[in-house]
Amino acid sequence: MKLRVILLMLFVSLYSYGQKNERHVFDDVTFEVELTTINSIASDFGPAIVEGELIFTSFPTEIQKKSLRRDHNKVFYDLYKVGLDKEGSLDESRLNFDNVNREYHEGPVSYCEKTGELFMTRSNYEDPNVEKGFLKHRSNYHLEIVVAKKVEGEWKIIEEFPFNDPTFSTGHPAVNKAGDVIYFASDRPGGQGGTDLYKSERKNGEWTEPVNLGSTINTSGQEMFPFLNDDGVLIFASDGHAGVGALDICYAAPFNGDYKVENLGESVNSPSDDFGLVIYPNHKVGYFASNRSGGEGDDDIYKLNILSSLFKGKTIDHNGDILAETNVELYDSSGEVIQKTVSDENGHFSFKVASDKEYTLLGSKEFYKDANKKILNDSYAELQLIGIYKLELAVLNKEDYMPMADIPVLINGLDILSPANGLIKKDLAVNTDYHIALNKKGYLKQTIDITTKNLAPGIIRDTLFLFKAEVDKVFVLKNIFYDFDKWDILPESEVELNKLINIMNENPGLAVELGSHTDARGSDAYNMVLSEKRSKSAVGYLIKHGIDANRIKAKGYGESQLVNHCENDVKCPDWLHRQNRRTEMKIISFDEK
Repeated sequence: MKLRVILLMLFVSLYSYGQKNERHVFDDVTFEVELTTINSIASDFGPAIVEGELIFTSFPTEIQKKSLRRDHNKVFYDLYKVGLDKEGSLDESRLNFDNVNREYHEGPVSYCEKTGELFMTRSNYEDPNVEKGFLKHRSNYHLEIVVAKKVEGEWKIIEEFPFNDPTFSTGHPAVNKAGDVIYFASDRPGGQGGTDLYKSERKNGEWTEPVNLGSTINTSGQEMFPFLNDDGVLIFASDGHAGVGALDICYAAPFNGDYKVENLGESVNSPSDDFGLVIYPNHKVGYFASNRSGGEGDDDIYKLNILSSLFKGKTIDHNGDILAETNVELYDSSGEVIQKTVSDENGHFSFKVASDKEYTLLGSKEFYKDANKKILNDSYAELQLIGIYKLELAVLNKEDYMPMADIPVLINGLDILSPANGLIKKDLAVNTDYHIALNKKGYLKQTIDITTKNLAPGIIRDTLFLFKAEVDKVFVLKNIFYDFDKWDILPESEVELNKLINIMNENPGLAVELGSHTDARGSDAYNMVLSEKRSKSAVGYLIKHGIDANRIKAKGYGESQLVNHCENDVKCPDWLHRQNRRTEMKIISFDEK
């Protein structure tokens, strides 16, 4: 490359800066490089995409035909164009780029579609040395940035970048989509190397003082030929970052609040100079320049085919059913997570992957075991996660609802003692039935049946109440409800009554009284009748479900046994009245058979 002067205009976009592992154009792709047929016998470089055309820099065709390329100090670069189809491929008809070419150098350029502005590099002919005449035709004097717009269909220079200076170069602009941030390369004083990348923002129509991009991007060498991709990735050429050859194409992607510079590697870069990569909006095609061997001239433009394939997968559970909203991560062979996603309502997910690379899928979801699977040249895979089930069984004294320790509980034949806090915790298997039994001397026998079949993974919570087996012992049966002024058993009351049925079946020598109590509101006589009806309704439910009528007695107490001060004519909040509205079980007789 004969004109490797300077300048770049970096990135800035309204990108979610600093997000680690954000997807970008170079994630998990392979590359194919091919020489284009638009090259001349001279130097062709600096491709840019402008209004559906590829604009690049080259020597004038008539100069090349005169075979004057041996004396580059007497010729200057012009801008040329070729058409692009909708896939980003060239139509290969090389034409002069409108009427912007002048006596000295033009290019490279950067175009902002939103503002219609063309930011163009050209020779700064106000160089004081040029004005003296003795360096008038040199090819390496300083550069500047100017801005052009179309006026009546033709490009016209409308302004100069305010930070041009005839004593150093400012060029190779790169502008963001909004047109309010420009990055460029410059050898102005105060930089870190030969040429550095700088940034300026446009606020209220004025460009701010350029800021050096710092040591993450710039080195003691040269950084130039920037391009800002539409996913926020800055692409540039550098001979200061570790690489393959002289100038290498690198990119900087957001990484933990900063930018992490990566080399595109040997599949793109050569031992020679490689620079000026631009990416077509479909992310499938790019163009760059190189002076590698095998080209037509000093520098040639190459096409970069960006190859990737779409891997599709599905998350399923241990039954093979859809597992929606599952976190899925894709790891490379070094164990670094490179992509993340969440499966949709049908369990589907997808990743862009490169061929001939091995990856590992990791699926995770609350209450499921992590699942991983290796893929290599696969286009589809199912990721199966096994559910996690946990039992939390509280062992409480039915009299005072306090935890009970050292109570032996059999869970599918396994004897477990309740801990000091009364809470037994146990991992359960998928698709399994469990029978829980309590058989402690001096207490009523009990069993609980639970299952993980057809149940969503998670924590299964239950309570095992211990009833002391003593005659005349009274226990409050909570969660037995009636509608106002009604005595019909409500569905939400059936759970508690079914537990009592289980106890009666496990203890055939047990006879009980079910007593119903009301609060003090209403007349004494009315409350007595209402409580008797409610008690009989509960007893009737048990008889209907197989309990011998001789083992159970109904008793209504009305408001005769209040548990607090809320008597007649005493104003109390409803929560205190609710304490008096209760159903109690009293052991009438017990024969431990």
